[in-house]
Amino acid sequence: MMLLGLGSPGLFDARAEAVRMGDKLIRALRDKIKGLSRYDRTQRLAAAHAVIVFSAYLEVLGEADVLPELTPRTSGG
Repeated sequence: MMLLGLGSPGLFDARAEAVRMGDKLIRALRDKIKGLSRYDRTQRLAAAHAVIVFSAYLEVLGEADVLPELTPRTSGG
């Protein structure tokens, strides 16, 4: 007997696999259209990581008042 029409666990596994494969296909098609390779994506991720790390570093320096140029000035003081 099916409870609330949910079907068997095998159906859930098949659905999850279909969604995973569809996602993989869409990503592959998008990358081919944009002309991106795995290397390009890796390079973009590395660049984004470097920006985040550098931004965090500057933020900490600003909070520690190591570089006063990074600390926002309040007007009217």
